[in-house]
Amino acid sequence: MMHARRKFYDALDSCSEHSEPVLRAFKHLYQVERRAKVEDPYPDQRLALRLPNRKTSSIPSETGPPS
Repeated sequence: MMHARRKFYDALDSCSEHSEPVLRAFKHLYQVERRAKVEDPYPDQRLALRLPNRKTSSIPSETGPPS
């Protein structure tokens, strides 16, 4: 994930309207992961923390869901 995030960070100067929402989503994902590691040391508990955040971390499509 870090390599993908870096590409969007590098694109901030040339295409900020597309890069900023993606970088905010990465920030949220990293916060969830950090919290999961601190609060829930076991993999199944971490998964339980990740699942409710999955939808809120998704990047919305401008065209909507595929038909």
